[in-house]
Amino acid sequence: NTVAHTIPAFVALFDYDGLIAIPVGFWDDAKYYPLLYVVIVLLGVGLIAGRRRFKSQIVSIGIEANRPSQTNQWLTFRALFYSILYAIALPLPIVLLTYRAASPYVVIPPSADALCYGLFEGALVWAVLEMVRISLIPQGVCLSHFRWGDQDCAIARRNLKLFMSIGLPLYALFVAFERLGETDFYHSAGRFIFLALLLLVLLLARNLFRPDNPVVLRIFRTFWDNRAMRAERFWYVIAMLTPVAFGAAAGIGYFYSAVQLYEKVSLTLILFYLILIAGGMAVRWSLLERRRITVEQWKKKYSGKDSESENEPAMDLVKVDTQITRMLRFVFLFSVAAVVYFVWSDTLPALGVLDNVELWRTSETITTTEVGPDGTASTASEVRVVNVTLRHVFIGLVIVIVTAIAVRDLPGFLELAVLQRTALGTGERYAITSITSYGLAVVGIAVALNEIGLGGSSLQGLVAARGLGLGFGLQEIFANFVSGLILLFERPIRVGDVVTVGDVTGRVSRINIRATWITNFNRRDLVVPNKEFVTGQLVNWTLSDNVLRVEVPVGIAYGSDVRKAKELILKCAKECPLALKEPPPEVFFFSFGDNSLGLELRVFSPNIENYLRIKDHMHQAIDDAFL
Repeated sequence: NTVAHTIPAFVALFDYDGLIAIPVGFWDDAKYYPLLYVVIVLLGVGLIAGRRRFKSQIVSIGIEANRPSQTNQWLTFRALFYSILYAIALPLPIVLLTYRAASPYVVIPPSADALCYGLFEGALVWAVLEMVRISLIPQGVCLSHFRWGDQDCAIARRNLKLFMSIGLPLYALFVAFERLGETDFYHSAGRFIFLALLLLVLLLARNLFRPDNPVVLRIFRTFWDNRAMRAERFWYVIAMLTPVAFGAAAGIGYFYSAVQLYEKVSLTLILFYLILIAGGMAVRWSLLERRRITVEQWKKKYSGKDSESENEPAMDLVKVDTQITRMLRFVFLFSVAAVVYFVWSDTLPALGVLDNVELWRTSETITTTEVGPDGTASTASEVRVVNVTLRHVFIGLVIVIVTAIAVRDLPGFLELAVLQRTALGTGERYAITSITSYGLAVVGIAVALNEIGLGGSSLQGLVAARGLGLGFGLQEIFANFVSGLILLFERPIRVGDVVTVGDVTGRVSRINIRATWITNFNRRDLVVPNKEFVTGQLVNWTLSDNVLRVEVPVGIAYGSDVRKAKELILKCAKECPLALKEPPPEVFFFSFGDNSLGLELRVFSPNIENYLRIKDHMHQAIDDAFL
């Protein structure tokens, strides 16, 4: 019965009267909207005429983007813009024209309306697939900007071109039969076309997921290379079984379900492609930013025009790159999971079972405002019981995981995206990233607790417990916590400063919420509680000025020519290559000692790194001058 209705289905769809009515209907519509059709024609002619120029622009931009010294991110946006123009040049006029078939002035029979709708849907899919294909060309976005493999892009482009040449007409016919509304025709000709489409998908999956040449998996590895992405045979079996299962379901009577699942898979793949494009742009941005910073650091190093204080260390690009890479991988994985959930949640009822498992109950207070007949407003509070289910716990756990990853990796993103473009020093940037991380942690924990019913009044018990804990020995921890906040906001010390607190002297390497890490001159890390910096005596050698005064005491024998000695010492100071010329060095006659006359040289060092070197140089030079 299905086969018997196939030929009549095609005859009904391509009815001669319906085909003749299509141009007549559009002509009638053009009489009412002539300007609209002029715009459609001019837009179509312009896009079609510009296709060659669009492609040449993509190629030239790709060549420019391949330069090792390239740091311009806008080239990728330009390439994507020209790729979109090239992809929609042919489909867009068809989309705009067939969209007018819904106009009340276009009077056409159902068969003609079905054909127009099939062309409309087919043109939309054509634009999407053409965008994928043009991004895979040599010097295209995926090859020159995202660094996908040459062989992978060539294989994917070749198979996609074959799929488009056969699959697009079949898809347009399938949509047309679905639109026609004749059940017998749809379940006969439509079923055969659907099976033909699945055969094409099976061929495409075979060529792109082959275990000996897994093109798609190699592309995914550019974002996340793990054991799952190297299970080539597993993904090959999944890719091959999916169209086979849909075809079997359509053949044994579950045609509607197979079509719905096929549409879900198609939408998922399109969203996955958008994720790949967005991920490729993020990786490209990270690469170009790190390249630009490296070039700037190199120029400052060899030009001697470093704008930052010399005591402040340069940005740790290795650490920033690690944080950015981890964050991008997480965002990629989270996006994939979000796509799967939102596309398939209404299809797989098992995903909603989490909301049926009640764990405990909590209460929340709701304040309502009512306006009486006399116009006066009154407020009332109502306590409502809320059921906390497994879904709430799962969402709270996801919020905690997202918060933890954001707190861990956000500093690198802020450094690369925002802070390194400002005139702030290393200490200021570190303070901003630390405060932002702590703020995110507080907000994330509060949201997660509120999700599982521990928000508002429920937290009062925790606050009371914390106060009780302070009375039983947590005073020091809380004092260090508050002192850490004071250090981050008031900033009496910064990362890179040389400080002395108590009997500890060294360079500040990290300021945490409880303690500060100081690296002394023996290259040992000392962990000092933050309370010591706030309540104890603190000397910051580099807070406002890096210049330090070097004092060199010199003793000469009684009866020596003091003026001559001062001239020799001053000459040695002026000849020192490490000492500053301004302020000028000075020599003072300070004291009459028991065995010598006390002189003191005062010379200035540009930074603490040269302090001991200058002192050593002066001792040696004065000793040689007095011989």
